[in-house]
Amino acid sequence: MNRGIGKYINYPPINYAIMAIIVLIIISILLNYEKYPITTWGFIFTPVLTILFIIIWDGYNSKKKEKSFYLNLGLEICINLISLKTNSELILNDLKDIPKKQHLNPLKPLRTEVWDLLKFNTPDSIFKNNLLGLLAVLYFKVTDINENIVSRENFRINNANTSYFSSEIEIYDKNLYRFIEEFITLLERLLEFQELKNELNDIKNLENQLEKLKSQNNKIKILLNS
Repeated sequence: MNRGIGKYINYPPINYAIMAIIVLIIISILLNYEKYPITTWGFIFTPVLTILFIIIWDGYNSKKKEKSFYLNLGLEICINLISLKTNSELILNDLKDIPKKQHLNPLKPLRTEVWDLLKFNTPDSIFKNNLLGLLAVLYFKVTDINENIVSRENFRINNANTSYFSSEIEIYDKNLYRFIEEFITLLERLLEFQELKNELNDIKNLENQLEKLKSQNNKIKILLNS
């Protein structure tokens, strides 16, 4: 989880204090080298220097993993937004002309690799303001979307020539539209978190992709209400 003493290394005062201690130890060794044998200094300061090294190394790795997590999170959200826009376009076409169709294009499932990564690498910043809770709800919604897509695909393959094909596909597509709407609402809330804005790379690109998805889904909403 990387939530031990390493989390303090990200604060400048702690960094400065650690460096000052190391410098003082080195100066003390140089000034008292003739008075005390090097073996004595080694016995005294080896454990201290080892602990300081572990603290610095743990903090460095913690920050590196945190940056890696947010980089992957931003990339995965962006890919999922593009996939949802494609799915939304297919749903719109289905709903417009479903009675005439017996062979529809398959929809694209969403990625959840970052959620699996989060179980083993949880950045400290994600615990602020219930960011973790909202991210969990977002990924549970992704699970709903994927389950609907898989179920729709199984039905599409095995029931293409049945009399109830069109009506059942329409139910799947309307459910998926509703799930996408809920996903959009959750993602809008997620992107409001300052912690996320500070860490995510190219958040503007995510916001632009989200606007495109909202525009596409609004077309479906208009069609369903007409």
